[in-house]
Amino acid sequence: MVNLHLQRAILQVVENQLRANDPPETQGRGYKKIRGSQRAYRG
Repeated sequence: MVNLHLQRAILQVVENQLRANDPPETQGRGYKKIRGSQRAYRG
């Protein structure tokens, strides 16, 4: 199931980062931090 509000928010953030020439982090500490916070919310 796709959360459309979440998907739109993520796309907006990515678009803003691309406009600012600051590509989204997909590897490294930033990615691990995001994944860690998602696990915390599931528990």
